[in-house]
Amino acid sequence: MQGSELQISYTPPEGFPRPDWILREYSRGGFVRTFTLNETVDTTNITARYEDGVLHVTMPLIPGKEVAKQEVKVS
Repeated sequence: MQGSELQISYTPPEGFPRPDWILREYSRGGFVRTFTLNETVDTTNITARYEDGVLHVTMPLIPGKEVAKQEVKVS
């Protein structure tokens, strides 16, 4: 965490196999993603776990600071 930004990154380990594929749907290389959080997120209790190839990130809200839901009508 840096201020109100959450950064998630991954760097493959040394010697990670990179086969020469003709076509691949996704890259298995490293990545960096940055998300801007507002004041409703409890940044001290953010957790993450990697399970079955999926990264699960939980960002709990601070009680009483939830943003009111808005309905936007599209005509």
